[in-house]
Amino acid sequence: MSVCDIVIPVYHQPELTRDCVASILRTTRIPVTLIIVDNASDAATKAVIRGFSPNEFVKIEVIENAENLGFGKAVNQGLRRGSSPFALILNNDTFFTEKCLEIMLGIARRHPDIGLVNPESSNFGVRPAPGETADDVARKLAPLAESCVEFGNCIGFAMLVKREVMDKIGYLDEAFGLAYFEDTDFSMRAKAAGYRCTKACGAYVYHHEHKSLDRVPWKEELFRKNKKIYEERWGRPLRIFAMAGDGIVADRRRLREAIIDIVQLARNECYIHLYIAVSPQRTKADLFRELGIAEMANIKVVSVNPALLTITALWRIITKRKKPYDLALAFESPLAKSVASFYPIHGCPAYCRGTGNDVTGRITYIKTLDHIIQLKKAERF
Repeated sequence: MSVCDIVIPVYHQPELTRDCVASILRTTRIPVTLIIVDNASDAATKAVIRGFSPNEFVKIEVIENAENLGFGKAVNQGLRRGSSPFALILNNDTFFTEKCLEIMLGIARRHPDIGLVNPESSNFGVRPAPGETADDVARKLAPLAESCVEFGNCIGFAMLVKREVMDKIGYLDEAFGLAYFEDTDFSMRAKAAGYRCTKACGAYVYHHEHKSLDRVPWKEELFRKNKKIYEERWGRPLRIFAMAGDGIVADRRRLREAIIDIVQLARNECYIHLYIAVSPQRTKADLFRELGIAEMANIKVVSVNPALLTITALWRIITKRKKPYDLALAFESPLAKSVASFYPIHGCPAYCRGTGNDVTGRITYIKTLDHIIQLKKAERF
């Protein structure tokens, strides 16, 4: 019985398609069903597809469409054809390395609340050095086979999905048409159903990024249209500057609660810079491990000398102009007041998790961070 269905939509790109499937046949040592969905490719690509031969581990099925139905519809055809407990949605401009699928499956199996898994990849900035191959990178990452990092959303270039997730939330939304945002929307729906999105740190898939839409002249217009659809459903992503002062850091329980709150924001597509008053400095990995919390990619942690936290925070908020923060979040009233007092300069609204008095009206005190999530969905930022 097949352990996993691998669904590959194909539209032209014969050489990349050949390399992609060859890498799967070369590296896969567990029973899988490879479902190739041909979106009316050219003759050269069809010839490549028809030339593939299964082996003892990889069964091959081909669906041929009379027209290009787009990424989402093609993927859904493949997902409906398959019946394995897992499915890997895969672009045809990717390249498998040894045990990448097995490692991704291992992460998904060990964690019942993980619904979607990406591999480590060139998508995330991990590329072979000069003279290296993708397999060399995979060997370096092999010691991390049991490690994972939580993502805000997974990306559809190589996205492992549990069949139970599809049973609960359905397939990719075909309203997004040819491409863009269907994977992000699927991730958000999976999280709404109680699942987490993650990256398997020890699995590596090389991705020739942006090749799939090279032949689409209206791709920028398509991107804008789908971005509008997506943000009408989920709100736009937020950039948040968060601060945890020494009073929070000194109380392990309160610090853990604050980090859990921030993780929940990150799961709702918020990108957070957390400046934390600790000395000596600690890395994000150390901090999350000490608190017993799974590391989250959407959160950047900066350790700051407690005596310099306020001035460092203000300087960062004021000088961040390229992609300014949508709001500043403090877990102690004095920090929130310090930020709010400079509002005429930086224009960044201040929120404080807790209670307090503010005669200026520049601080919004909130009991839970759900308040921010609801405002985000209502497009109030």
